[in-house]
Amino acid sequence: MFNLYKPPLGKSARRRVFRWLGICLCILLPESSSATDLLSLYHEALRFDARISGARAAHFAGQEALPRARAPLLPSVEVRGHLTREDGGTSRGSTPGQTATGYTISLKQPVFHWDAWQGFQQGMLTAAKADITLAKANQELMLRVAEAYFEFLEAQHIASLAHAHRVAVAEQLAQATASVPLGNATIVDVHEAAASHDQAIADEIDAQGIVDVRRSALATIVGRRVEAGELPRFKQPLPAPVPRDVDPWIDQAERQAYPVQLSTMALEMARRETAKAYAGHLPRVDLVASRERRYSDGGLPYWNGRRDASQVGIQVQIPIFAGFAVQSRVRETLALVEQASDELMDVRRAAGLEARKAFLGVTTGLMRIAALQVAETSALTAFESNRFGYEHHVRPNVDVLNAQYKLYRVRRELAQARYRTLMESLKLKASTASLAESDIAATSHLLSSA
Repeated sequence: MFNLYKPPLGKSARRRVFRWLGICLCILLPESSSATDLLSLYHEALRFDARISGARAAHFAGQEALPRARAPLLPSVEVRGHLTREDGGTSRGSTPGQTATGYTISLKQPVFHWDAWQGFQQGMLTAAKADITLAKANQELMLRVAEAYFEFLEAQHIASLAHAHRVAVAEQLAQATASVPLGNATIVDVHEAAASHDQAIADEIDAQGIVDVRRSALATIVGRRVEAGELPRFKQPLPAPVPRDVDPWIDQAERQAYPVQLSTMALEMARRETAKAYAGHLPRVDLVASRERRYSDGGLPYWNGRRDASQVGIQVQIPIFAGFAVQSRVRETLALVEQASDELMDVRRAAGLEARKAFLGVTTGLMRIAALQVAETSALTAFESNRFGYEHHVRPNVDVLNAQYKLYRVRRELAQARYRTLMESLKLKASTASLAESDIAATSHLLSSA
């Protein structure tokens, strides 16, 4: 029996594999012992992220729509000046030349411009839309930072479990190898343990690669390499959504989700555009005033000097016929109002669906966590029982390896369920436009104290 034993991998091959794993671990080990929490990363992203920076610039540009829309309602002042020289003559001879100079100051104050008033209302809507768009971008940044951070923690957690699993399988392989000369194990036990160990090495390599990829994804948002810190142990249960009924969440999402707010403003903007189109049938009234001063010298015997003139009046323009252009524009804008109304209805339905999905993601996630915690206890008991049976020669080595892998798989799924449920809870608040920095701070505190 002893002559049949051949190690699955040579010593040199195993040394190369462990050396490669050591290099990976050195690369991925933290350079500092301090961990970075979620709230700090969010603050760093506010300063670094290009999307939120662009959103701020777009917000500033959107605010400029209001003074432009207000301008047609304000008075306009104009100054005009002239300088002329006239030379002439008659059949009796030439006459002296005349030089005339002067200026005119005119003022025009709109009194009734229905289209300008509606344009002002649209400017106010555009400025408000810029505010909502910036708030939406800020909320999206919270979600992007949280998602990238949770995925990074999840990858670290799985890598830690993979490392622990590989070490445990290595111990099982060493125990089986040492038991062969004593007659307490067979070459089959060694081969099974070696196969499990090789698979555990592959799983650990894959897990460490995912950690590096997700660290890079987080760095693109916060602007620096985030080092691995102490992983949360989740001693405290994750909070359930309040209220615990899905209907209030759906109602709130259909009323105040950011896409719903933007679509509501688009509908109101379309209605204001229809009102502007009706202005083609309405008169325009302006208050006008002007002051003119002219100077002249020579040429005219009855006027040689300065002349002043002032005018104040009301100017009214009444449209009579414009080739049916106004009627066509009104019909066009009414159709656009109907389109905006249908789009708002669709956005509301989508917002309600997103809230339902997030709510179910949280509630089913919490139930899955509870079930996996029970499964973890059962898997640990099964592993310890099989290991005890193997040590007393009543259970084969393959049962120990299978129980060990089941325990690793349950713990891996439990870690994934915890981080994904946390993410769904943030998405649930975001679906109702109620996600705030205080929620990020609360989640950061939960992770630090877990």
